[in-house]
Amino acid sequence: GIFQLSGPRGVDAISLASSGGAFSRGSIAISDLQTSVDLRRSGDGWAGPVALQGIAGDHPVEITSMASWSDGVFALRDIQSDYETAQLSGSLLYGGERGLDLKLNIVGDRFDLGSRHVGAFDVELSVDRAPDEDMSITASGQVQNVWLSPSLRFDSVDGQIRNAPEGYNFAIQVEREHTARPTSLNILGEADFGAEYPSGQ
Repeated sequence: GIFQLSGPRGVDAISLASSGGAFSRGSIAISDLQTSVDLRRSGDGWAGPVALQGIAGDHPVEITSMASWSDGVFALRDIQSDYETAQLSGSLLYGGERGLDLKLNIVGDRFDLGSRHVGAFDVELSVDRAPDEDMSITASGQVQNVWLSPSLRFDSVDGQIRNAPEGYNFAIQVEREHTARPTSLNILGEADFGAEYPSGQ
């Protein structure tokens, strides 16, 4: 990789470029990893584009964003990513009086999960944690044409999930048009994954 500091009077620019790397964490593995960072001094902080490219599961993946660091707050704005047919966008703020503020949105026309697949999908995730406050996690979205097996599929699945003191509260609506066995099902419940074994109702 290449790391460079420059500036006529002190350091006004930071550049980093690397290639041929790898990343692995849990089920996520990225090979042929390339990274680039190009930060410029902005007031009392730093700002500039960052990018990551690589291969994940035989498919190219790319993530770009505008990064900044100022007044004790780290930010990734205009996060953009493409993987197969999925597009991710969002932002991240961390530090200072903001605490943690993460917003992500993932959309696509189709996504394959082995022998299973889904059609068009649009899912939003929000994670907030103000200083000295509990973390708030909320996710919602709609998925079309959910194909779990030849005999188990749905036209649409809508859902919302939110963390709570008892674990997570969720609401799911499942729809399927069928001449013999149409489905319209609403599911409300709560789940706790933090105990010795999962529980809920």
